[in-house]
Amino acid sequence: MNVNAICIACMAILSHGFDDPPSPEDVARAHWYKAYAVEVATLQPGTPLDDLSRFKPMIGDARVVGLGEGTHGSHEHFRAKHRLFEFLVREKGFTVLAMEANVPEASAIDEFIKGDDRAPDAPNVESLIRGMGFWIWNTEEVRDLVVWMRSYNRNCRDAPGFQRLRFAGVDMQKGAMSLGIVRDALASHDVEWFATEGAPMVERLVSYDPMGDPAAGDFGCVTATFPVEAARGRTIRFSGSIRTEGLERGFAGLWWRVDGPTPAFDNMGGRGVFGTTDWQERSIELVVPLDAKAIAFGVLMPGTGSAWFDGLSITIDGVPWKGDGFDLDFEGDSFEQLRIAGPNGDPASPAYAVGHDIAVAHSGRQSLRIQRIPSPGLDQIHSQAVASASVLHERIRSTQPTLEPALGKDGYEWLLRNARVVEQWAGMALAEGGGFAHREQCMAENLAWIGERHPNAKIALWAHNFHVRDEVPFMGSHLRRRFGKDYVNVALCSLRGSYTATALDGRGLQEFALASPPQDAFESTLQRSLTPRLIVDLRAARADDPTSAWLTESRPFGGTIGSMEMPEPFAPVKLYGHFDLLFYVEEMRAARQLAAP
Repeated sequence: MNVNAICIACMAILSHGFDDPPSPEDVARAHWYKAYAVEVATLQPGTPLDDLSRFKPMIGDARVVGLGEGTHGSHEHFRAKHRLFEFLVREKGFTVLAMEANVPEASAIDEFIKGDDRAPDAPNVESLIRGMGFWIWNTEEVRDLVVWMRSYNRNCRDAPGFQRLRFAGVDMQKGAMSLGIVRDALASHDVEWFATEGAPMVERLVSYDPMGDPAAGDFGCVTATFPVEAARGRTIRFSGSIRTEGLERGFAGLWWRVDGPTPAFDNMGGRGVFGTTDWQERSIELVVPLDAKAIAFGVLMPGTGSAWFDGLSITIDGVPWKGDGFDLDFEGDSFEQLRIAGPNGDPASPAYAVGHDIAVAHSGRQSLRIQRIPSPGLDQIHSQAVASASVLHERIRSTQPTLEPALGKDGYEWLLRNARVVEQWAGMALAEGGGFAHREQCMAENLAWIGERHPNAKIALWAHNFHVRDEVPFMGSHLRRRFGKDYVNVALCSLRGSYTATALDGRGLQEFALASPPQDAFESTLQRSLTPRLIVDLRAARADDPTSAWLTESRPFGGTIGSMEMPEPFAPVKLYGHFDLLFYVEEMRAARQLAAP
């Protein structure tokens, strides 16, 4: 290593605010960053892009770039993505911004940014953004991005080789607007089969809720009573292994409740396990108040699908607790002091089956399984809705010879896509692997459709880290399969700061402090980099290279917050192989919500 490079690296690390002298590992990493990372001077959109020049070869010839975000409520993450999009437009010829927003609702934004002098003026942009129907985009940062796109189209339209910017949605969580588009187009063009067959199907779908469930809000639970004398004033840590399959509209978690003048409660709400996962270690930790009167604990699962629990353990001030008669590993023939009941001792929900599973275990010979039992008749309702949506889509496809001349090629393709969105939306309830995996696949399909409509366009995808992630079942895995090396994805993360999210206690949107990362988290190691803003090329990391091997490991990662509050967002994640680039922004602040209309 060059001596001057070592000295410069040491000075830079020390100037970054660390009291201790840099370790040899810090210096080696600093040298590696110089070769494989980009120091970002600012996150402010509209500033010169010279500092991002080394970002250009990282993108290469990619046609789709997935821009992740560590939370849906971060000012800095939104600003960083805005500036990266400006760079992609000006330096790499990107022309489409596809957002994690519903397909038809996003089309109004596209009309706005055309730059047509007759289009709505900038003050109306906020109502258009609200029209997308997701609070996460109702921010000043997204408004500024949309206004910039409109200004670009207006100011550059006379430039040689100009291609106008487009805005599109890829999501399908709502069906109402797509249904309206389908109904209006078919009714206004007097399609023969619509009055007798199509209209009744549309009307049935208008009142349909693919996430509807009579047992919504219910949950499966196993509970036990803990000796309060052993825990007063002490720190309790309750741990266990959890596995899930098709778990939607809920989560699997551990819970602990302390009753008394100073109550305490944690059920892992917002950070439980969901979807389809292999065994994961999870834990909760709290201090039991000295005035505690009673303690209950256990495991629970709201939602649909199945969850397995195994190898539960409890420590008191770090010392393992061995309670007589408590089969925390579920190896006995009965639950002994664990009971199948609600956390208040209420009768167990008949909507859930709870028992031992001898076919699945993390340790020993069996585990505990909680499984949602479908409500009587609910599957039939979902099946009929899915069938109606599929028939509607197919009939529109088969009526192309009649509809396309009347609507024009673009109009017909738009109608057909909205019919497909209705089919995607209705299909969430019965999709194999659950609605989560289905949504990921559908978003990837909708982005691919955008690419087909604009075959020469390059597309920036604006979504959460985990959506752009190249790992089954996330959207990024489908995009990698379709686009190969022409798909590049970027994860964003921060060390500290605040974010906007929906409170777990029902208080609505609130500002929350980001929890401090553990020492082995990616963010903790990146803190000792040369800059508070760094884009790291994960593809350059090597497991046999001491300076970059840590980037190839599974470590705690805080870029996991969605729209809900997460008191403990740092979960083990392997970034290497699933993300191409990692954008580290040392400090973030809550996104700035648009003022109420």
